[in-house]
Amino acid sequence: MRSSATYLGIDIGSASLKLVELRSAAGVPELVTYGIAELPLAEPGSTRPSIEAIGDTLAALYKEMNASAKKCYSALSSDEIFTSIISLPKLKKKEFMPVVEEEAAKLLSRPVNEMVLDPQILEDASDTTTQRVLLVAAPKELVERYEAIFKRAKLELLGLETEGFALVRSLVGRDRVGVCVVDFGASTTDITVIADGTPYFNRSLTLGGRNLTLAMRDILGLSLEDAEQVKRDVGLQASEHGQPPDVLLKIIKPIAEEIRYTLQLFREQTGRNVEKIILSGGSAMLAGFAEYLETTLKMRTYIGDPWARVRYPLELKSLLELSASRYGVAVGLAMRPLKP
Repeated sequence: MRSSATYLGIDIGSASLKLVELRSAAGVPELVTYGIAELPLAEPGSTRPSIEAIGDTLAALYKEMNASAKKCYSALSSDEIFTSIISLPKLKKKEFMPVVEEEAAKLLSRPVNEMVLDPQILEDASDTTTQRVLLVAAPKELVERYEAIFKRAKLELLGLETEGFALVRSLVGRDRVGVCVVDFGASTTDITVIADGTPYFNRSLTLGGRNLTLAMRDILGLSLEDAEQVKRDVGLQASEHGQPPDVLLKIIKPIAEEIRYTLQLFREQTGRNVEKIILSGGSAMLAGFAEYLETTLKMRTYIGDPWARVRYPLELKSLLELSASRYGVAVGLAMRPLKP
């Protein structure tokens, strides 16, 4: 029997806003509607658009996509939050948060009372005296900003989580092996190592597709629009000399090295290996990017498909495939309340 309850996943990126509405159909997530809207430029003296601008853009997209759900989930970017895995003694429920707060105070650069803490036990420690806990902490003013955006759009924000957990649902599913998800966005690249369905490591670089476009513009003397088109057409495909364009490699190489370092760190701390790299984000579609990482890091690398775990009309298949990498977080967020 098809459920009438639908939920929204809203991904607020640095350059665009993605909306996905899903419902559960016989236990399978089913697409209701989806859409994307470019965000306005940041206000003078700020690095991001105003609450009013984002809220109004979301409200307009909601109306344009003929969405019906009012309950939604959103995610905080890895570069906006603090995450760490801590080891705690096995505790009673009433003792858990005070001890977490005490440990957080040792790790955070800001007072605990200025942060929202979200600790999650990673594994059952019933046969030991310790347990590992994934500690996620976000500044209160950041959480309040998101709440204000959704209030402006007249939507009910049910929960916030890290982008990593959303990408686990949409791109990894029940796969228990070590996986590295690289979310290559417009302004940042987030690297998340996932094992046993849990994000273990998160690293963020302030390098993204926009850096590639600006580099092409400056080196080739093109307009921003033409530079974007050349980037899309040429990408990292080898020239007649057998190498990708140097101007792009200067930006891509640090990303590859950061991925390599993250994989090594995970191996040293857990004794486990990552078996594959899954790409997400709008810039993941850069021609030759997946092939470059696979060759450089000697690891299977491919662009993830968040729609693979979603039922949708067959006539939408080609359109969804074209934009698949941009919707990983939004799909994963909308999947959160749906029963598998």
